[in-house]
Amino acid sequence: MKKILTASGFILLYLAVYYIITSNITVFFLLAYLIKEVISDPAMISNGGFAYALRGSIDPLIKATILLQSISAVVSFFAYWFISWARKQNFFQVCTFKKTHPANYLASVLLGISLLLPISLLIKLFSIDKLSSDSQELMNSIINGNSLFIAILGIGILAPIIEEVIFRGLILTELKKITAIPAAIIIQGMLFGIYHGNLQQAIYASVLGIVLGYVCVKTGSLFCSILVHIFFNTTSLLMDRVFSEIVSEVPNGASSVMFLSVSITFIFAGFTILQVINRNRESI
Repeated sequence: MKKILTASGFILLYLAVYYIITSNITVFFLLAYLIKEVISDPAMISNGGFAYALRGSIDPLIKATILLQSISAVVSFFAYWFISWARKQNFFQVCTFKKTHPANYLASVLLGISLLLPISLLIKLFSIDKLSSDSQELMNSIINGNSLFIAILGIGILAPIIEEVIFRGLILTELKKITAIPAAIIIQGMLFGIYHGNLQQAIYASVLGIVLGYVCVKTGSLFCSILVHIFFNTTSLLMDRVFSEIVSEVPNGASSVMFLSVSITFIFAGFTILQVINRNRESI
């Protein structure tokens, strides 16, 4: 029981750290914005303009969200390193930052690129995209309010790295201490989904999180799950911002069948490579 309580406590701590750091950095940004507005127009405090300035901070906040999350990711990375140091653990060993067979990296890239379409089709098939349309609109505003470079840096690279450290690194390691590996993979995947904060993302992120957990355990390297995550997020951004017009020009039925066939082929190839290359590793 003590082992379970200890692991659960650290899991809650790992979940809280990134959330607290992100929240504090966001609050700091809002305060800095309001102070700037007050300095530019001190009279707003007495004539009720302060509330107006607060409402006016929403658009700048949306535009700055990716940057703020990127800063939070970097700060959190060092915070997690410090926690491991305080526990007298090697942070990079705990998170399994290990080199692996080059074929595992190839499989990870294939999975990252190809998982997007099947998951997107399932979301539309079961009308999951209608469950939290407001949250999705907000996310679209955040992404479209920034350049493609900022979006890829923040959402495509930094967010996957810190999320892999949290879920497939620290949390999965704690779960493996108290439960069987398949259960640990499923639990961390579900926590990953819940952590996204809305129903639509919770459902598909849970599926993605389970795949990422499987890849991490199967290869024994967090680098592989990071690659899957980076290529999944980046592919999603590129499809929305760069290739959406090209895809729309292809007849609907033809594009769906073509891209789905390619995706399934890549997914099959990716999992086959993982099985062959890592056949001597622990079974999952």
